[in-house]
Amino acid sequence: MLIHQGDHSCHLTYCLNVHPGESWQEQFQAVQTYPARIKKLLGITQDFGLGLRFSASSAAFLRSHPAAIAEMRDFCAGEGLYPFTVNAFPYGEFHRQPVKRSVYLPDWSSPERLQYSLDAAAVLAQLLPAGLSWGSISTMPLAYRGQMSTQALYAAIMNLDQLVSALQILELESGKHISFGLEPEPDCLLDSCSSTVNFFEQIYWRYSRHAREVSSRYLGVCLDTCHQGVLGESPADCLQKFSQAGISLAKVQLSAAPVFDRSGLSQAESFQDQVYLHQCSVRLQPGSRQSIRFPDLPEGLYFARQQQAPELRTHFHIPLTAGDDHGRSSTRTDLDDNFFRQIARQDLRHLELETYTFAVLPQELRQLPLEQCLAADLNWCRNKLQSPADDNGKDEKTSP
Repeated sequence: MLIHQGDHSCHLTYCLNVHPGESWQEQFQAVQTYPARIKKLLGITQDFGLGLRFSASSAAFLRSHPAAIAEMRDFCAGEGLYPFTVNAFPYGEFHRQPVKRSVYLPDWSSPERLQYSLDAAAVLAQLLPAGLSWGSISTMPLAYRGQMSTQALYAAIMNLDQLVSALQILELESGKHISFGLEPEPDCLLDSCSSTVNFFEQIYWRYSRHAREVSSRYLGVCLDTCHQGVLGESPADCLQKFSQAGISLAKVQLSAAPVFDRSGLSQAESFQDQVYLHQCSVRLQPGSRQSIRFPDLPEGLYFARQQQAPELRTHFHIPLTAGDDHGRSSTRTDLDDNFFRQIARQDLRHLELETYTFAVLPQELRQLPLEQCLAADLNWCRNKLQSPADDNGKDEKTSP
């Protein structure tokens, strides 16, 4: 949905990667099922934007089956839906079986990652409605830390350059501008704000064959606020630092990570699962700027239990509307007025609620059906974004 914030307008949606399914048929079924329900719960009559998820197989299928793209376009037109952003991070299976570190494979040094991204861009360009010329795609932060050699990093730069070249041609041929955002994530080659800025300034822009102003049009960052919260970084500060460095923002993913104090560590046990990797940071006392990092929740939880006054943060996307409970809070507090002012000041136009871990949440955080939980979180975001003028419902009939 299109949200007005004074002179700034942005598109807000949720990422459909919360719905299981790797094939396009499964993903299309999710599109046909959930957005209309959420739109109704939100009480809006305006068109509702979609944050699609493509696996490599579904992107390749769509690119080679124009009839499937036409079917999707017709369905969206008839239901008042419009795709504007895509998650092209997980290459293959993302639900129902362990993914852990395998979610970072293939990395950006591989031809498979490049082809997957090219397919996703070509399909999104065809799915964007006539009145929308810009689409965004989030992708992995190069590789998991320690898994990319110097030679592989050079190959990744070459692949990113090929992506930029293809996106230039795609824009000339289709009139659609597709931008990619590398998504920093804890323990990856790009995780902190400083490591991401360093990559662009000291590596990519230095060795890319494209002029900086050209590559920045098509390649930037997707900022996930949960990821930065795990590291104890302010997402508002990250937005400002990216802007100062001249790094473009493809989109911002709105999400929160759980935070446990000593009394909440027993709750943290119920956040352990066998599907996803839950990177952790442990501060020896609340408010400390120094933290110790762990690759997954079992290790972080074991260490935190040995400390007198720890603060444990873990990579787990919990509902933005989840209340604090017995030693558990969340990094939702990072999404404050200053953060949303940065969104408006930088004219960031693609915002996406990220909540793929819903199926493995502890039961107490899954009291509501999925669509009700998503609607509540989207409504929270909408209220944060809307200017006073829009509180009277002036945005209700706005089209993309």
